[in-house]
Amino acid sequence: MQLKDRQVGALRIAGRVCDKGDPTRFRQEHPMTKLLLVRHGHVEGISPERFRGRARVEVDRGGRREAEMTAARIAASWRPAAIYTSPMSRCVDTGAAIGKPLGLSPVPMPGLNDIDYGEWQGWTAAEVRTRWSDALDTWYRHPDWAAIRR
Repeated sequence: MQLKDRQVGALRIAGRVCDKGDPTRFRQEHPMTKLLLVRHGHVEGISPERFRGRARVEVDRGGRREAEMTAARIAASWRPAAIYTSPMSRCVDTGAAIGKPLGLSPVPMPGLNDIDYGEWQGWTAAEVRTRWSDALDTWYRHPDWAAIRR
């Protein structure tokens, strides 16, 4: 939030005073953290759409190429300090490809893991609907309320 401090003719940003003559000074001295969110590269068997979640699905040749192109774009525009991934191999592999030109290795974090779809794992939405119609409706309306049997 920015509040104008009329008494000293400055901007107050995050509790700090920034001289109006140089509004970028605060940003230069206190850079903001940027997060780049990248989905893993293409995987085999993506169609038809299924509840894959934590299924072991590897990045295919096209997905590796996507990761390499993403790595080039990121390296040209940003200097990430770290790469955090889901522990899923498809995510770690994509993170490794992105980190390679930057000299970074991915750090798998369990908190970034995909959803455990339990009994829905590998099923299409149409297949799930035949057995758990109410639960699927809840998933689409309020995913935070859905209870998927494990």
